Amino acid sequence: MTRLIALALAVILNSVSTAVVVAQTEQGSEAKRIVKAKQVVHKLGIGREARVAITRTDQTTVSGFISEASESSFELTDFSTGATTQLTYAEVEKAKPLPTVRNDLTTKRAIKQVGLALGIGVGVLVLACLLTRRCEE
Repeated sequence: MTRLIALALAVILNSVSTAVVVAQTEQGSEAKRIVKAKQVVHKLGIGREARVAITRTDQTTVSGFISEASESSFELTDFSTGATTQLTYAEVEKAKPLPTVRNDLTTKRAIKQVGLALGIGVGVLVLACLLTRRCEE
């Protein structure tokens, strides 16, 4: 009878200690997740260049740029709508930085303008050559 009681106590103590270890592991992983989210947000900074995709703990995804950041939460502004979403770091399952959009319109415009100027210049020379009949010599 005493062996049975000792065995029952051993099983109960083992179950309790296992539950405590599992709970501590879950709390530890949640703390790591929060720290990682804070690191990503603070590394990106604030502004239109701080583009990020956030997967929440409820598996919904939002993306935009970080418009405000504090110690406990941050604000995400949607690219297209401009709507802001307040998120706490505990809500974030995964934070993935997005590539910034490079605005190469000035470079493209410069290349087009140089090409157009060269085309017009060659056209004027050919026209002048034909009109003065110097091309036949």
